Order: sequence, then structure tokens, then C-alpha cells
Amino acid sequence: MFSVCNVIKKTVISLGLISLAGCATPPVIDTSKIKNVKSVTIVDIPEVRVHALVGQLPNTYGIVHFSDDLAAFYDVEKARKTVAIEQANMEIGKAVVETQIMNTPDTTVVSAGLSGAAAGATAGLINAMGESANENAANFNEIFEEKNPNLNIRHDFLTGLTKALEGKGIEVYLASDQLSHSPYFRWDAPNKKGASFQQQYPDALPAVDTDILIQVSPIVLFNAQSALNAYARIASVGIAVYDGRTKEFFGYQELSSVDGLFDYHVYDNLVKDINVAGPAIHAQLMMLIPAIADAMETN
Repeated sequence: MFSVCNVIKKTVISLGLISLAGCATPPVIDTSKIKNVKSVTIVDIPEVRVHALVGQLPNTYGIVHFSDDLAAFYDVEKARKTVAIEQANMEIGKAVVETQIMNTPDTTVVSAGLSGAAAGATAGLINAMGESANENAANFNEIFEEKNPNLNIRHDFLTGLTKALEGKGIEVYLASDQLSHSPYFRWDAPNKKGASFQQQYPDALPAVDTDILIQVSPIVLFNAQSALNAYARIASVGIAVYDGRTKEFFGYQELSSVDGLFDYHVYDNLVKDINVAGPAIHAQLMMLIPAIADAMETN
């Protein structure tokens, strides 16, 4: 099983900010089925957007990851930074991808200079969490990127996970056929009762010629439960594991690290210090990688 309790750090805020799995809920990935792993395919993801928000993330589908609730954390239209991972061996058909549901951008988002899918998704998230409390936060990702040009959440996480797996003697490949959508479960993902977890990618996607297929949904978020609370650093990644050749679902789990000892009570102060806070939350996310790689070790 994945070890979760040891990656939740200094948790002095409510774990309801994100639906954390682990200490309170037993992990649901059956690692006993992960045996003799020689090769892994990682499913590529769109570029990741960073947010600083007041309020609680919506949870429409039972788990936050791999759902439209996190659409605002992924920019499906932005050019992706190249990652040095070999493409997986598969027959990728021409997909007619279902248009992702987006809210119409509101004036808060438009005035921040955002457009397209990123604007729609950001508007939806801000509306869900409270526009008045987050009226200045629509362009936080652009500020984050400007002040931290050497950080790229998607590139760095996928690269770090690849290196961790290769360090265990596992060949790693990349599947790039789900990039026009925020992360959804690739194939059927039944829970222990046999019902599907939630949203699934709208097209029938092929198997891959590797022992394991891993989907990841990494996000980072500066979050305050209310205007009276300081912003906490939250790094979280949803993980879905399948047999790459048979599409058998081995389970889903979320790893999260919450640092509540983060003394920014005002949004403007967080922005002023983002060149320090940015690398800190980036490192917090990267610390979740070893637990994923360790689960792929030969049993």
C-alpha cells in the first residue's frame, strides 16, 4: 500500500480543503497486484496552473482529482514544455474529444487578461469558491510564473517521477493522447463496490505495451479556508494505476502534503513573497514522488 501519513506535514488546518486519502481512509490501490514491473507508461497531462484561493474546493464527484472540479488547474491550450520521455508504443486513433464543460468567463477573469479554456475554468472555480473573496486571484498563475521562471509544475513532476522510476530499473514511456482534456480516468475505474468512481475519458483509448500505466493529477494550491485564516500550502496528486496491457484497474489514491504553518494572512503579501513561497510549494509537491515510485518496486 502507498504510505500516506508520512507525507502529510504540519497539518494544522482542516483536511477538508482537499479530500485527503490515507490516514483516515485506507488506501485503495492494491499494490499486491503490482509485481515484476519492468516498464511503466505515464499519461501526459496539460500544463498545470497554480492558484491562491479562499474557500473550499468543490467536490462534485466524490473525489476531487480526475474530475472537472480541477479543470481550472490545467491549461489544455497552452504549449507544453518538452519532457525527455520516450513515447509509449500504441496505436493512437484520431479522437473526437468531448468538449470540456466550461463556465463563461466573468469580468473578474477577463480583467485579469485570461481567455479561452483557462479563463472559463478559472471563472467557474472562482464562482464556486466565492468571487468576492477571490476577486484579485484570477491571474495568480501568471504572477507565479513571472516570478518563478525556472519552475514548471507539469514538466518537473513528470521528469522527477520518471527519474525515480528509472532509478529502480524500470523503463518509462509517455502516452500523450489525453492532452486535450484535464485529467480523467483513462479507462473504467470501478471502486470496491463495482461502481465507477466518476468521470472517465470520453473516447475509447488503446492499451499500452507496458506492465503498468500510471495516471497522475498533480496540483499545488495556496488556500485559506476563510478571510480570517492564513494561506496554507497544499500539494496534492491523484494517482490511478492500471495494467497497461489488459486495462485492469488496480485502484486510485491521493497523496497530499499540507503545510499550515504558512504566515500569509493577506493575498497581497503572498504575492509579494511568491519568489520564496513558489519554490517552497514546488518542493513540497516533488516530495510526494518517492511514494509513487516505491509502490512500483518488484514485489
